[in-house]
Amino acid sequence: MNTTSKIRIPLNYGIRKFYASLTKAFATETQAAVINQDYENAKPYSEIPGPSAFGLLRDFFPGGKFHNKDPMDIVKLLNTLYGNILRLPGQFGKKDLVIIYDPQDFELIFRTEGAWPYRKPLYAFDYFRRNVRADLYKDNGGLLHDKGEVWGQMRSAVNPVMLKPKTVKAYIPVIDDVAVEFVAKMKTLGDENQEMPANFGFELNKWALESIAVIALEHRLGVISNDDDPEIQKIIESVKDLFHLGFKVEVLPPIWNYVKIPMFKKLMAAFSTITDDESVLEKLLKINPHYAFIMAMDMFLAGIDSTSTAVADLLYHLAINPSKQEKLREEVMRILPNVDSKFTTTSLNSIPYMRACIKEAMRLTPTLPGTFRGAGRNLVLQGYQIPKDTDMAMIGGVLHLDESHFARPKEFIPERWLNDIEMERCPNGGKSSNPFAFLPFGFGARACIGKRFAEMEITLIIFRKQYASLAKAFATQTQAATIDRDYENARPYSEIPGPSAFGLMMDFLPGGKLHNKDAMNMHKSLNSEYGNILRFPGQFGRKDIIFTYDPTDFELIFRTEGAWPYRRPVYAFEYFRRNVRADLYKNNGGLVNDQGEVWGQMRSTVNPVMLKPKTVRAYIPAIDDVAVEFVAKMKTLADENQEMPANFGFELNKWSLESIAVIALEHRLGVISKDDDPESQKIIESVKDLFHLGFKVEVLPPIWNYVQIPMFKKLMAAFNTITDISKKHVDNATERILKGEAKNVEGSDDSVLEKLLKINPDYAFIMAMDMLLAGIDTTSTVVADLLYHLAMNPSKQEKLREEVMRILPSVDSKLQTTSLNSIPYMRACIKESMRLTPPVPGNMRGAGRNLVLQGYQIPKDTDIAMVGGILHLDESHYARSKEFIPERWLNDIEIEGCPNGGKSTNPFTFLPFGFGSRTCIGKRFAEMEVTVIMFRILREFKVEWHYGPLKFMQAFIVAPTNDLKFKMIPLK
Repeated sequence: MNTTSKIRIPLNYGIRKFYASLTKAFATETQAAVINQDYENAKPYSEIPGPSAFGLLRDFFPGGKFHNKDPMDIVKLLNTLYGNILRLPGQFGKKDLVIIYDPQDFELIFRTEGAWPYRKPLYAFDYFRRNVRADLYKDNGGLLHDKGEVWGQMRSAVNPVMLKPKTVKAYIPVIDDVAVEFVAKMKTLGDENQEMPANFGFELNKWALESIAVIALEHRLGVISNDDDPEIQKIIESVKDLFHLGFKVEVLPPIWNYVKIPMFKKLMAAFSTITDDESVLEKLLKINPHYAFIMAMDMFLAGIDSTSTAVADLLYHLAINPSKQEKLREEVMRILPNVDSKFTTTSLNSIPYMRACIKEAMRLTPTLPGTFRGAGRNLVLQGYQIPKDTDMAMIGGVLHLDESHFARPKEFIPERWLNDIEMERCPNGGKSSNPFAFLPFGFGARACIGKRFAEMEITLIIFRKQYASLAKAFATQTQAATIDRDYENARPYSEIPGPSAFGLMMDFLPGGKLHNKDAMNMHKSLNSEYGNILRFPGQFGRKDIIFTYDPTDFELIFRTEGAWPYRRPVYAFEYFRRNVRADLYKNNGGLVNDQGEVWGQMRSTVNPVMLKPKTVRAYIPAIDDVAVEFVAKMKTLADENQEMPANFGFELNKWSLESIAVIALEHRLGVISKDDDPESQKIIESVKDLFHLGFKVEVLPPIWNYVQIPMFKKLMAAFNTITDISKKHVDNATERILKGEAKNVEGSDDSVLEKLLKINPDYAFIMAMDMLLAGIDTTSTVVADLLYHLAMNPSKQEKLREEVMRILPSVDSKLQTTSLNSIPYMRACIKESMRLTPPVPGNMRGAGRNLVLQGYQIPKDTDIAMVGGILHLDESHYARSKEFIPERWLNDIEIEGCPNGGKSTNPFTFLPFGFGSRTCIGKRFAEMEVTVIMFRILREFKVEWHYGPLKFMQAFIVAPTNDLKFKMIPLK
């Protein structure tokens, strides 16, 4: 081998490593000395509170306070009676058991457990293996019962096999096959009410047995479809007896050591059934290596009831939390776009919400109440001496529902397990401030060996069930078949009401009923005339557009859109990029206009850059600098009446251009303070022309395909202006980055542009262009609308200002990357403003399959516009719909005259950024920009408006046409 090719480790690395080891050794030695000192001064072990031996015995018998209580209720009651530490006295030769409930104690126990952690054995299990069937187990208790070096040797041997992610992932396709078969079986189990049978838990056990057999035995047992195999019934029932009776035998006095009571005999019979050399297990195993036999047996024992219980619990929580179920299904649909999609070994690489749902279900309904350990050395817990080798139970389960550890603890909130998520009334993101409060698989060297396999099994079966909407007990059992059947019986597409092609053209011309109407009023008029569905006929080679105004239709369209949702292109945009400036765009339409796999590749590439909360937060200080400069400029704009000038809308455009340039170009353009900069004037005016003329070109007959009319020429000129100016800045930014002159944003390794350039330079150019296009008129419109609503609702403005003052106690306070972590009222105000004055009236999609909407056939690929905007002012969807009530977006708020807290009962009525995999890519940045500028304006001014209702233009962006002469009264 050429030794020069080896990796060279610098000398200072070795020194640092030695120093780190020395520091750790010193810290451990110091900790031990502190513990020893504390131990001498602690209260004696004998003073730990707890029941007497006789009292404990009595409590478990009929009439006693623990009789027939489940383990979680027992440990809760003990915690209430005795506090955070108690001692259950040993009986009939058993050692005492110290029970603790403080996660700080848990950490100390785990940190001092040593290389071979000791865990109290399950005595009946141990007895069976070492006495009843020593011929098979050969004095080997397995990872559950062995201890010391014997345990250490086995654990070190099996760890590389059981804990290697690559090994686990290799089983994904075959475990998915099991899940597919089980879901098919479920379709045969549903009754006339689409409910599962009473013994569905047993069916889940069969699924778990089949899944674990694939892993433990490399063999399919075929139990899912086998309903009358007595051997399978026996093994599942025996596992249930094992856990149920095993618990009783453990907590009751061990008189079975002296007299073989019926309960103990039944437990040994259950063990024998599972281990019997004539059983299905022994026939299939035929494994000679001893560890393999023990591990296969332990996987069977642990893998049947535990995983099926976890699945049942998660299904329950999803069923009673439909909004969370829907959110999870969005992730499922991304991974499984079609019912026959296959899982691959990489499918589960990015499923954060599924992992969060599993964690949250295990928090609310833990499979086990806690973890056992023997004290690895003398310890002090809760002020008491705990001698080395004392058996301890760390009961984390009761902490999961404790408000002091988890905010809103009784609610199913998977978001608490996601990074960078803010939740109302949930400090620390809803997580416990102590990670040792939640250890479902234990901790350290003795953590659950089968954790990765269990999580994989649960994930796959839930994914398959979620695809079929089975968490609602098979609520949409055969959706595709139902849609197909409905489609055959529906009224034909040709009967959908709507104007004629000629009539539509006349309606948009001067004197027509849609002439110069803004988008929202146009749709109100169409909805009133034709109802909840209508058809705009295509003209000059264009396809028809179906308009729907029913949120149940919206949901069906989104749920069936597929992995690469189709959205009708903006034709003039597409024409410009593919024809006029193909030299620059290289046949790349960007996320707005590209379709299919081309779109999917670009979207999957830019998603991690654009949608990561950490990336967005890193820009807060820079965007705040822009906002501070803009507010300073506002002070120079005010007239003698403290009003903004008539062109304040243009000033807002300059603010939004400066802000989006910081994100898209990693550069300040300096347009806020430049009142006579022709370049910024040109780009802003061109963007306005683009949205205004682009809308007209889209809705009017496309005669520009044949004759280059003046309107179309002006639109192309606007595109060229934006492209040329933007390209200059993108090229400059790229050059700065390549030279290493760009400044990294705070808390982030690279800027957005820098990250995209490293991935794909073509994508970087397109995304920078699209951000500049989309980021000027939209955010400035949202800010103008929100200022208007706050001015018209001074009590809401004052309430919001209280939140602003908390974040910015002084005018000079700086916004940090963490400043916007808890601002529920600001977020509610932004939502409510977008409800009353939506910047876009709805969303476009192509039908992902044949559908039935409002009783009519809608063929696959039909262009559909889902116009949710007009529903926002509909009393049947929003109580007190015309009032500005931000409180309707806050949880658990009662509003007079507002059932359901003022929210719509259908979440698909309000989708300002779209839905699903084609949702707005810049959503997080837009929300952040609006939030920052509103914070700065409200910190310095009281806002008033004295010029009547806002009026809006007919364009892609529903922007106000009024002179925005807001009165800005400086705060004292």
